[in-house]
Amino acid sequence: MEKILTETQRKRRCVECVFTRPSNKLVFRSRGKDYKATEVWHNLVQDLKEIEIAHVKRPPPAGIRDSYMLHDHAEIAPSEFHNFKDPSLVNGIYHPLHNGNTIRLLELLPGRYDDPIVCRFSYDNLHQPCLRYTALSYVWGKKTFVYWDSTTHKSQEAVCIAECNGVKRNVTLNLDSALRHIRSSSNSMILWIDALCINQDDGKERAHQITLMGSIYRNAHRVLIWLGEREGKDKCGRDDERAGRAFRAICDIVNRWQGSAGIERVGYTIRNGRGVTQDTFEDTPSSAIDRDHPKQTSKNVNPDSPKPTLPAQPFYKYEDGLDFSKESAPSSEFWISIANLFNRSWFWRVWVVQEAVLARAATVKWGNVEIEWHLVGAAAALIRTNYREVCEEMQIGGIYNAYLMFRLSTMSNLPPPMLSFHHLLRLTRQFEATDPRDHVYGILGLNIDGKITNTTSSYLVPDYHITHTELWKRIAWKIILDSQNLSILSNVQHTEGNYKRERGRIWVRPGALRIFDTLQRKKIDDDGESPSWVPRWDLVCRMTLASWDVNKTFEAASGFPLKLLAAEQENSDMLSVKGIEVGIVGLVGVCEPHKIDLSFLESPNLATFFTTESGLQLLAQTFTAGKNDYGSLERSPMEALHSLAAFIMEVQDPVSHTPYPRKDVRAIRHMLDKDPGLENLLRSLAARGSPSQFRTSAFSACSRRRLFLTLNGFLGLAPDTVQEGDILTVLSGGDVPFLLRPADEMDEGSLDPGSEASESRKLTPKLYHLVGECYVCNLMSGEAVHAAHESIQLSGPIPTTLIHDEIMAKADFPDTPEHAPQNELWVGVGNGKMGADKIEVERLRRGYFKFDILDSQSRVKAEKKRFDIR
Repeated sequence: MEKILTETQRKRRCVECVFTRPSNKLVFRSRGKDYKATEVWHNLVQDLKEIEIAHVKRPPPAGIRDSYMLHDHAEIAPSEFHNFKDPSLVNGIYHPLHNGNTIRLLELLPGRYDDPIVCRFSYDNLHQPCLRYTALSYVWGKKTFVYWDSTTHKSQEAVCIAECNGVKRNVTLNLDSALRHIRSSSNSMILWIDALCINQDDGKERAHQITLMGSIYRNAHRVLIWLGEREGKDKCGRDDERAGRAFRAICDIVNRWQGSAGIERVGYTIRNGRGVTQDTFEDTPSSAIDRDHPKQTSKNVNPDSPKPTLPAQPFYKYEDGLDFSKESAPSSEFWISIANLFNRSWFWRVWVVQEAVLARAATVKWGNVEIEWHLVGAAAALIRTNYREVCEEMQIGGIYNAYLMFRLSTMSNLPPPMLSFHHLLRLTRQFEATDPRDHVYGILGLNIDGKITNTTSSYLVPDYHITHTELWKRIAWKIILDSQNLSILSNVQHTEGNYKRERGRIWVRPGALRIFDTLQRKKIDDDGESPSWVPRWDLVCRMTLASWDVNKTFEAASGFPLKLLAAEQENSDMLSVKGIEVGIVGLVGVCEPHKIDLSFLESPNLATFFTTESGLQLLAQTFTAGKNDYGSLERSPMEALHSLAAFIMEVQDPVSHTPYPRKDVRAIRHMLDKDPGLENLLRSLAARGSPSQFRTSAFSACSRRRLFLTLNGFLGLAPDTVQEGDILTVLSGGDVPFLLRPADEMDEGSLDPGSEASESRKLTPKLYHLVGECYVCNLMSGEAVHAAHESIQLSGPIPTTLIHDEIMAKADFPDTPEHAPQNELWVGVGNGKMGADKIEVERLRRGYFKFDILDSQSRVKAEKKRFDIR
């Protein structure tokens, strides 16, 4: 003990000396010339599971139970116990932190902007912290950067260096920039920075420290949100002016909102000697405007695409408020400044969610300009509520992410919502993560069901030794067993073909062009396949149809609680569950991005029903998935009908302020010209409707989805992968109906009819793949369950004869009918000419229906049965 105390006195001031190995027993901290060294006798020793105070050679001084103080004014001398000489440390600076509540803090030593970055570690206990620290929230960014070497006249790749405890460490360019901007020229700063304060090469420490991150950000004196400097191809500088202009726009929005209440005006700070300013947006020099905002046309969603210069437009269009016109927004200096702010990468990273939500106080720093985070959050809430069409037109998806973080925090002055971990996963799905597993691990620190999480109450123990596909399956089973329902299945997102992940749309994330063919069971990643019913949280291509309201949801399985059929299903690839088969998909519509499918109104057979008021009402409810433009289940059927009528009339209106594709205008005009009665009906209904509200709700619900019709008359909205022959079901414990596809339908091409494998398959239980959730207007409130209880048949509101006539109208008969089965006529739906070898299968196949099947499926007896989903 005396030797350890002597060594601690000899340690250089502000350098951490940690002895947490069993042979050393204790932890000491030296905190600088103005402080005293503290021996945390109880808390840090408790972190070492194998150590007991009784093992220490000498007990603490009498009268002091938990700690005692030691003056630190010994001369600086070399140390034989220096941490970076300890062979048990990683890279010379990290002592393992695998359990307990000890965290590593970073002391950033003073220096000028261009000086090398020098820092040192100290340790603290979260239960009884001794140091006041600032937690940094930032985007890691690239590990290397490219510069032009004037000597070799070539581009060179380099890394940024920071010296920690005398050892040089690589840091990302963005972190290097943050440290240089926040560093003081005269005083040290105590920081917590995940990239340095967690040994990222130690998976065990990384996993353990993640469970502490909620407490780390709650206990921080302040969270500093670093937005970075220039991003992407922005090479023109002027970051401070651009940031000042964006923050002035934020202040203008907040001050206008607070002005009526007589609240003092707010401002922001420039940390370059100019002090605090409270100027309005219009006082900013126009040189600060960023003419390179990525929104130029509706087709340009790539921030790296060429960006033409836009003419400047005035900030105010009306004297009493902001310019809310989406037509002029792309050329408005005010809205371009707002877009510059909320399109920063920080607003899209999953780790920043808990960092902003849990902060007691937070400051946003962009270059040398600072503003309080709660002002940014309040402005995001006001913009999201009042200017959503502008956000869509300008593709400012970060507005919604900022609002989400602000709403979940205590700074919103509203009671925080009681959200389950499943709800948090859904709400944060559009955020980005380099490691797919961080979509789960990155939100573990958030309050779950209103309870503060810590190391003992973490919803899930992080484990970086498992693949993300295994993690997806584990979290799916945990949510199913904890909630005792199948709401998790609404997050399954299969899609087909190529699609571009767009940052500007709130329901997708940015990224490269990718092909998803998960439903066809092709290998989709290097870690193996996920079962079709397990959501992949790293992929999102559409909004969920399930309600966002925690306390108000669809009730398709009302009175039919979850019934799992396998004895030991946990962590199994198979989900065996009771359900009700409602019908078979007979027709599917078309799918176009950000459009709705009006083809059923143009069909000679189906238009007979869909051009009536009841048919239009059914379409309107299906297009919007029964939700209003805020995503809540509060829209009345008549309100949806009126808004659909207003939308259709707006599309064909030649003086409409909203541009629509010419082919859509021509199609609707042609449809109305053929049926003058339909135009009169729509005009009478449109007077009380809002086309903008319909666009918001319908385009969101219909994105990457298709309409479908079952053979027994139900209209639904399903993923774009829906096919003829899919099974419409209501599964026990499900909020919404689901589509299933017989598994042998997907593998039939690999089996020869009559082969041994084909015959053996007939003897095995039928397996299904999950296609996805769907909205069916007449099944969302337990109608199928009621029909099963009453043993009655299920049929939808659409006359089945119209559906059958449409199937026959689209049929392509085989080239060789003489080879068709005797006395049976098969009808193929939209799949082209099919040879006779495709007809001999004596069961329902995708896209093919016998006439007797069309007739028998016109009404389906509702009964509960087993579904094995893999």
